Amino acid sequence: SMGQESDMMQRLVNRGWSGIYVPQAVAHHHVPWDRCSPEWAIARASRFGAALAHGCRLTGQSAWTRAAFYAICQPLVMARVAKARLAGDEAAATRAACLRNRRAAFIRETLRGPRRGPGASSPAAR
Repeated sequence: SMGQESDMMQRLVNRGWSGIYVPQAVAHHHVPWDRCSPEWAIARASRFGAALAHGCRLTGQSAWTRAAFYAICQPLVMARVAKARLAGDEAAATRAACLRNRRAAFIRETLRGPRRGPGASSPAAR
């Protein structure tokens, strides 16, 4: 799931906690094999874009300016994907496709508006 660590840290900060930086600390993060493909990364970027727009609504931030900017820039990002694929640079194509999908999902979610009904999140429910 996305954003849980950030959400937890924000809640701790809101309650007066603070963190410390330990440069010698080592963190190990297990990534399953099924999450090590360009297809998975691109699909995750879509979920992240939708979650980002939803988060804007939950915090009362306006997503419309960002959505408009993304919509204007989307053809440039799509051209970047095509250019990288033509050049045979799959890593660059994947990065550009992630950006394209994240922005497209953000735009879709912003246009969709607040969710209604069972399971819909609201600031009061958090």
